[in-house]
Amino acid sequence: EIGAVPADFPLAGGAAWSPDGRIVFATGTSTLLQMPADGSAPASPVFELDPKKDVDLHEPTLLPDGKTPLFVIHPVEGLPYQIFVFVAGVRRPVFSSPKGRVARPRHSPTGHLLFQMEGGVWAVPFSLSSLSTTGDPVLVSTNARQPAIADDGTIVNLADMAPQTTQSHCSTKPVRYVLEVNQGFFSKIKMGPGSRIGGLS
Repeated sequence: EIGAVPADFPLAGGAAWSPDGRIVFATGTSTLLQMPADGSAPASPVFELDPKKDVDLHEPTLLPDGKTPLFVIHPVEGLPYQIFVFVAGVRRPVFSSPKGRVARPRHSPTGHLLFQMEGGVWAVPFSLSSLSTTGDPVLVSTNARQPAIADDGTIVNLADMAPQTTQSHCSTKPVRYVLEVNQGFFSKIKMGPGSRIGGLS
């Protein structure tokens, strides 16, 4: 056991375990937090939110270097949703949404950031060397959410989920991405666990 999960940990929270033995996480109503994976010290803020601009921080993950956090900040009314990285002690915006809320940012081996926006999954070209976007976002899939696919593009497992519930669904093996689509979508296109989606390796 590492520690107790806060009672206010909603679906907008998230966590990532870094190779250097840290867990970076957000409760969904907090800023970005970190703690040792062995539980030897309590959680502490990575940085403080700006109450003039920020409400809270959502769905943190790590870039492939295993140390750079990637996350969304829920802004105060009137400001755009943005995807950020935290590097060299500074949070840096890398994508500003032109279409309202963004969520669940993930890095793809194809050199893109995947994220939810406007009821679908979108991709924007992203450079790991400059930590910046290098093109315009494109719609990858309509009526989809939560971009679990392994690094080589293999589908690990599928799960039917009921709407408007808080039931958790976990992958059966380590994955980099989770993709939500309408029930029956994969059976219609005759794909399932073990099928490989090209273009990700």
